[in-house]
This record gives sequence, C-alpha cells and structure tokens, in this order.
Amino acid sequence: MAQMAAPNGAVGAASLPPGRSHEPPPREALFGAIGTLRLLLIGSIVVPLVIGAVGGYLSYRASYRQATATLAEAVAVAGENTTKILDTHALVAARIDDLLGGLSDDELRAREKPLHDQLARQIENLPQVAAAWVIDASGRSLVSARVYPVNREIDLASREDFRALREP
Repeated sequence: MAQMAAPNGAVGAASLPPGRSHEPPPREALFGAIGTLRLLLIGSIVVPLVIGAVGGYLSYRASYRQATATLAEAVAVAGENTTKILDTHALVAARIDDLLGGLSDDELRAREKPLHDQLARQIENLPQVAAAWVIDASGRSLVSARVYPVNREIDLASREDFRALREP
C-alpha cells in the first residue's frame, strides 16, 4: 500500500491505525487526567495535614477542659484543707487562751512545766499544728508546747508576725 504525502508534512489518514484520528486529543480530556493526578497529589499532602490539625485542636480542647476541671477540684480541696487547718489553729489558740486566762507573766514563768505539759497534750494529735507558745509583750517566750524550758534570751519582737499582732 502506498502512502500518500499530505500537505505540510502531515501523515495521511491511511497510515494511522484504525480508530485513531490524526487530530490531537481534546484539551479537556488531557487536562482532566493531569488535573486529577495533581488533585490527588495535593490531596495526599493537604488532607492528612488538615486532619492532623483538626485532631490536634480537638485534643487540645479536651485536654484543656480536663486540666481546668482538675485544677478547679484541686483548688476546692486545698481551700477546704486550708479552712480546716485555720479552724484548728483558732481552736488551739482559744484553748490556750482559756488555759492561761488571767495569769500574769510571772505566774506563767512560775508554772512553766505544768503549762508546757498541758500545751503539748493539746497539740500532740494535731499534725497540722507545728508548735504553740506564749510570748510576753516584749517578745520573749514564756511557755512552749515543744520546748522546755524555753530560752528567754531569744528576742522575737523583730518577727513580722509579732509586729503585726502588736502594731495595728
């Protein structure tokens, strides 16, 4: 079979396999396949990033809520414990005041041992009370629940708590 030359160097229709046209495929079909591949390539990168970001955000929100609830519970427990400790200290102070009510500094010094024993018994089962002592107006110790005999040479007048009670 002879081939005929087509004008401008194109191959004749007779030389093409059956079912194929000498015209290039439509641009939409070519772009559609390449576009689909590009879309799949971009999607395989972007979709996991988006899913990871959304999952991270949701996880962060859940962790934040849980931490907030845990912190609120811890603050409530700490508040209750602090209130109990302060109430215990107030009760111990009231009992000490009842025990010492009306005694002068000289009487307290004279009865230091029995008063020490009574104070020690009052706080022995209260681990939240570290110590209990009585201080005179000049800042010297008179009686202590932990130490017998007290060291009267130690001047506590410069302590902040002593100054706060003494100076309104």
